[in-house]
Amino acid sequence: MTDENFSKVRANRLFKFSLIASSDKQAEISMPLDKTYLQKGGVVHGGIISTLADTAAVYTVHPYLTENQSMTSIEFKMNFLSPALFENGDLLAQAILVKRGRKVAHCDFEVYQKEKACCEGTFFLFIVLNLDDILPKPCRFLKPARFRKSRNLTRRHFLDISNCLRARVA
Repeated sequence: MTDENFSKVRANRLFKFSLIASSDKQAEISMPLDKTYLQKGGVVHGGIISTLADTAAVYTVHPYLTENQSMTSIEFKMNFLSPALFENGDLLAQAILVKRGRKVAHCDFEVYQKEKACCEGTFFLFIVLNLDDILPKPCRFLKPARFRKSRNLTRRHFLDISNCLRARVA
């Protein structure tokens, strides 16, 4: 994956992530710290660190999916080893692909600050093999204009949606 495609992802731009390296076995992503990421006491919020770790895990698999495939994180475990402090500078996440199956990939990761590990853990990623199987198809029961005209969804709308979903499953 090129840095240009990586930069098109809004969350990557929001947190100013930089793709340092990506291969079919590992990925490295850095994040400059911003004072808005801090909790009381000057410690970087764990949720932001987990977002960085998740992105690194995703980029061990995502660039190598076909055009009709996608993926999402389904489980992760993170152990915090030391606090990430603003004055210590940028964070670097390194993820390694442990195993990629047909539908699930397993990645281990570590997040560093000044070569000291802040946290480590593991991610499991679900690979959607065919987007056509999950993306909604046009349904004759739903008329988009009906939703634009009325702000309130009525029982009829829910019945229409339910009938459409039943038709898709059958």
